[in-house]
Amino acid sequence: QWFVDLWRFICSSNDVGASLKAVAEQFCIVPTNQGVVCSLSPGNSIVSTQGLDADIVDSLVRVGVRTLLPNVLPSDLVVPPEIYNYIFDSTRDGVIRAIDAASRREHIGTSALEGASDDMKDALFHFFVSSDHCPISTPCKVMIRNFPIFRRYTNSEESTTNIDTMASSAWYIIEGATKEEKM
Repeated sequence: QWFVDLWRFICSSNDVGASLKAVAEQFCIVPTNQGVVCSLSPGNSIVSTQGLDADIVDSLVRVGVRTLLPNVLPSDLVVPPEIYNYIFDSTRDGVIRAIDAASRREHIGTSALEGASDDMKDALFHFFVSSDHCPISTPCKVMIRNFPIFRRYTNSEESTTNIDTMASSAWYIIEGATKEEKM
């Protein structure tokens, strides 16, 4: 209850930006579903899961993203956008930034996404190409190119595919790819 009251106070503050700066990076005030209370920092890779499907949430957790404990942010107040400078929202950009931040944490490393199952990679890929979400910003498009979630032909002669980064050297268009998949 203490966290709920604190976040209610922060969200109803006259100067949310100043309130956040006063506590950011200093105090552990962000409870997660992983049983860790983190400081308010984008480097902690915490995402609000509101509106995300269970398979996406599971995939995010398995690659090192922490998820915000439900009902911490007040539902009867407008959550100020400044909060999402520290806690990632459930948009495509927010999820990309959360994965990127998780991969930068020293104890996670980039291998967490590389070692994820193909099903998890496919779930993330389909979340990112879905037209049901807001557009991906240019900086996030640069980040996502390095995520090993893209299926490609193993060579120009075969029909078998593997999963790799878009930044890898050899790419062949997958037959029947949708406009969203060619982003």
